Amino acid sequence: NWTPNELNCGGFVYQWREAGGKCGVCGDPYGKTQRHTEGGEFAKGVITGRYKKGQEITVEVTVTANHLGWFEFRVGDIGTPPITEEKLSYVLTQKDGSKRWKLTNPKTGKYKITLQLPSDLTCKRCVLRWWWNTGNSWGCDDEGCGLGHGAQESFVNCADISIE
Repeated sequence: NWTPNELNCGGFVYQWREAGGKCGVCGDPYGKTQRHTEGGEFAKGVITGRYKKGQEITVEVTVTANHLGWFEFRVGDIGTPPITEEKLSYVLTQKDGSKRWKLTNPKTGKYKITLQLPSDLTCKRCVLRWWWNTGNSWGCDDEGCGLGHGAQESFVNCADISIE
């Protein structure tokens, strides 16, 4: 992938004005060629990690331009390809039970996050998805108006893993 920093659902304008806030499952623009899912040129099916059900894992996210916001991690069994939103049914939690990792520190660099895999999921080929809902745009939502409210840019990435 020659633009790994651009798995951003086609960019803010496309995601929110043309796709109604939707995004491809692994970060491609919704409704367009899905180059990062099964059958796409960048989805090679390489298992990048092998884990045990219920295991605590540490993921590392490298932030090269900090846009604040939060990360969410989901996992699901591919089963019969392709991966879909419905198959990504497990939201991974942190030790304290929270489902979103808040990026409140404005620094760039590597962030290590400890997550709990589901105790009832095994799969030869699962997809682990990282979703970054940024928080650096001004907007309004049900909680008020300000920085990080309303529609925000999204960055997404997927990795194939196995869970025994």
